[in-house]
Amino acid sequence: MRKAAVRLALAKAIGSGIAGHATSAAGEMMRVRREPAVIAARRVHSAKRRTLLWSAGAAIPATGALSVFLGDGAAAFGSALILRTMIYLVLLVVCLAGLIRAAAELRQRTKVQRSLPPPAPARTVVTARIRPEITQLGEYSDGLRKLAGLAGIDPASVLAQDLRQDIVSAADDAERALRRRATELTGIDQAIAGAPRDARDGLRVVADELAGQIRAGVSDYGDLVTAVSQIVVAGRALQPAPVDELVDRTDRLRGLAQGMRELAAGPPVSP
Repeated sequence: MRKAAVRLALAKAIGSGIAGHATSAAGEMMRVRREPAVIAARRVHSAKRRTLLWSAGAAIPATGALSVFLGDGAAAFGSALILRTMIYLVLLVVCLAGLIRAAAELRQRTKVQRSLPPPAPARTVVTARIRPEITQLGEYSDGLRKLAGLAGIDPASVLAQDLRQDIVSAADDAERALRRRATELTGIDQAIAGAPRDARDGLRVVADELAGQIRAGVSDYGDLVTAVSQIVVAGRALQPAPVDELVDRTDRLRGLAQGMRELAAGPPVSP
């Protein structure tokens, strides 16, 4: 009876683990598909495809019309050739109109794509002991990306776009570093269960150190998100401010981005 109960509990644990991973993978897939940058990239790809199709479509009647004028039939230009030429020209006009619309749409969608931050780093399943912190990291990351779009005195200016890119790029580096450590910790926790008893103590020390680094890193990331929000609020209040104050705010934003890069570097893990 005891063995049967153990087997049943083990089967349930394995089943729930597989189900949990499958659920997390499905949720991550849906999150990625809903990313504004991913949606914008799909729309740009669709616009490029339509532009190419209209270009190819315009080439066919253009070639046909040209063959009529340059071919042997041009000397005996009869009603049949006139009708065929008119058909070619109508098709050419339709395709050129579609090409112009597709090219304008491609320019607009490319502009929108460039104004958006890149997709957030991938989010994988991690060990239970740091799952709350990693979930919090994802929420911080989503909040920072929204705040970064508001950074700067004039969000449409080149300076504001550069600042946003600096902030988001540095934040993504920090997030990737934290998620790499979370993946390492997940692997160590899994290895502890099957490791010899003599090796478990050393692995637990490394795992505890990694967990502490991750918690501290997530906390620092949260502080940086708070700082970005404060700078966004201050930037909105500085609309009529003098130029030197605006420059000072810009320097603070760039210093914030540098702080995020230092967070991404992080302390080395002790062997």
